[in-house]
Amino acid sequence: MKDQTLLVIVIVITIVILTYSINIHRYLTTVNKEETSLSWTEENQFEYANLLLAKGLNRTAAEEMEKYLNNQTLHLDKTKLAKVCYELGNIYMGLYEYEKALKYFYRSEMLNKNPSFKDDLNEKIVEALEKLGMSSQAEYELESRTSINEENLQKNKNIKYIKV
Repeated sequence: MKDQTLLVIVIVITIVILTYSINIHRYLTTVNKEETSLSWTEENQFEYANLLLAKGLNRTAAEEMEKYLNNQTLHLDKTKLAKVCYELGNIYMGLYEYEKALKYFYRSEMLNKNPSFKDDLNEKIVEALEKLGMSSQAEYELESRTSINEENLQKNKNIKYIKV
């Protein structure tokens, strides 16, 4: 009799523990699904960067925009990526970080060879080079970006690039 009572108690405790475990698992699964649907999206990241920029927190905005770019490289079309890179270059120009500005201006140019902001992009590249004290390179860029004669086109074709 004592053995049967002990067995019944063990069975009841086991059922209670299993029921509790199943309910905890269901709860956690539901919470995780809700968190996933409410989580930070890439679009939130972009809006956040723009909010920081609007509030005058340019350095922090640039950092957040870089995070956005790093997450978006496979998701956005090249035209939009080029625009974001151009805007990021402008932020760095305002922060007097001309090398970083050039990095994003050139990246923008690589992503979209003929953007609607091409004239502005050309001017910004030359300006950044001048600010870095690279007058010869700035002069070359200015000449190659504004001249359309055959001689300059041929010079541009003869530029040697490092191949990786």
